[in-house]
Amino acid sequence: MPDSIDDPPELAHFRTRLTRARQHYNSFGALWADYLDGEPHHLDTTIDHAGLGTVSVVEDEPIPDELAILLAEFLYQLRAALDNCLYAVAVIDSGQSPPPNAQLLEWPICLAEDKWQSSTRRLKALSPEILTALEAIQPYQADCPDWNCLRTLHDLARIDRHRALHLVTVYYASGRAKVDLDHVADFATRIGVVGEDRVVATFQWLTDETITPKHLDLDLVLEVDTADVTNSPDPVTGTPQRPWGSLGRRMQALVRAVEEYTEGLVTIAHEIQAKRRLDSPN
Repeated sequence: MPDSIDDPPELAHFRTRLTRARQHYNSFGALWADYLDGEPHHLDTTIDHAGLGTVSVVEDEPIPDELAILLAEFLYQLRAALDNCLYAVAVIDSGQSPPPNAQLLEWPICLAEDKWQSSTRRLKALSPEILTALEAIQPYQADCPDWNCLRTLHDLARIDRHRALHLVTVYYASGRAKVDLDHVADFATRIGVVGEDRVVATFQWLTDETITPKHLDLDLVLEVDTADVTNSPDPVTGTPQRPWGSLGRRMQALVRAVEEYTEGLVTIAHEIQAKRRLDSPN
């Protein structure tokens, strides 16, 4: 069946891109799980002459480079899905293919209101209802911009596209510790990205004995994340944490948001077109 103004090929394009993004997400998770199954890390405990102790994560097997590639392709497909969708919406809205100002069409992601004003000049051929829907989801409108999915996608995709692949690294998410307080004092952990020194915990050793797991035993939860991830207050609790939690949950949130925004905008475009037909004297 030939493509029509009501069903332009870009509709299938953005949906195919969403499917491909989900595939990359699944491949990313499977590769990380396989990597962890090989027990690629161990903990090393050292104590200096002053009794200052550190626990470090030693990487026995490097993180697969393929993880960074899969993340990059995931981000590319999501960003391209937005642009393909906006083009299709412009076709449906205008009843023309190519639509007016086709060369200027790009799904706007605006971190400030003045950037939105610039975007509306490029998108002026779109119906007001479509512009209103687009503006409502802009990061600058969000109560917590750092948790806005379009903001997250924009930041991740921009760095990947214009600078370099994201450095995918180990993140110490949580853990449990058994501590013998007769031997160990001032025990503290470093939740977050495992830094260059690889240290995840520090303590003061109080005796001359040799340290053993009965004195200090850690059970760590190690996740994968980007090296530049930062904490931001949770919109509900106010507790600083990574937006949406783990990188896996962040990727899931991005897919859901892009699917919701694109399908919602297509629905609005179809409703506008249907109303015009009802209102048309012909």
